[in-house]
Amino acid sequence: MLHLTISFEEKPKTKLAGDNLRYYRLRKRLTTRQLTKQIDVVPATILMYEQNKHPIPYDVANALSKALEVDAGILYDDFADFLAAPYSDALKSIRLDLGMSQKAFAEHIGVIPSYYYKLEAGHRRPSRKVYLRMVDILNQTHPHHSLFGKTYATIKAKINE
Repeated sequence: MLHLTISFEEKPKTKLAGDNLRYYRLRKRLTTRQLTKQIDVVPATILMYEQNKHPIPYDVANALSKALEVDAGILYDDFADFLAAPYSDALKSIRLDLGMSQKAFAEHIGVIPSYYYKLEAGHRRPSRKVYLRMVDILNQTHPHHSLFGKTYATIKAKINE
């Protein structure tokens, strides 16, 4: 009797959604193309998620979780939650709580005012880098205010694990 041992990647050391997606896709022995047919997206989209270049949207995470038979919570992170919620309302609420103008708040969180105006209006979506910078600055200067109810330490721990 011949026994084959298939080497399998160990669980990701990070808690990033893309790393988990890749791990569980491989564990189910699915190619990117096979998975994309199940959830009706293009292969490049899955690759972008797996490389953590784009957050996995909440609805896509739910479809992926059904296809991979895993909890959807491991396929999206705080940044995806922030984007799925009305992030423009969260930004405006914090800014008003702090009693700052849009210009002053933009400068406080380290973005140019014209960019911030578009964020608060919902016409621009922040990148993960900008989101993390905003979270970091708010945590340092106003620890009782956080974006989408998450603390910077939680977010930073997920990235560094």
